[in-house]
Amino acid sequence: MSQACSCNRLHHSDGQHAQDTLNSPIYAADYLDGVNKEEIVLFTEFDNGAYMAFRGYDVYFHAQPELYGVDINGKKDIYEEYQSLIIEPDFDYESFIEAYGFNYLCIAKNENMYQHVKDNEGYEIVVDTDDYVLAKKL
Repeated sequence: MSQACSCNRLHHSDGQHAQDTLNSPIYAADYLDGVNKEEIVLFTEFDNGAYMAFRGYDVYFHAQPELYGVDINGKKDIYEEYQSLIIEPDFDYESFIEAYGFNYLCIAKNENMYQHVKDNEGYEIVVDTDDYVLAKKL
């Protein structure tokens, strides 16, 4: 008889742990579980935000873009901002990161923002997978 797992990870129907992917950044969430949540200001993207929210983290963005319009949040159009961030090649990432106070960034390796942080001395890559990184702002 198999014993139920008491972890907070996703599981397949056979009880096995789900694999770490861009959409389910398990290793990033596991790393953040060791950090005081009150100290985390987390940047997430469309692909990984929902999983991080599932794991209990406040996220910048996730796969429900309709929630990020000014008519819902009453502040600004985060969806439009996010589109600029991923499309504009000379987006000012550092000003954006500073404005929100992000100290952790969960970023796909195929995004422009990854190019900004990967060799930047102001960041430490604390989780590095084939698909994404979790970067810590120093």
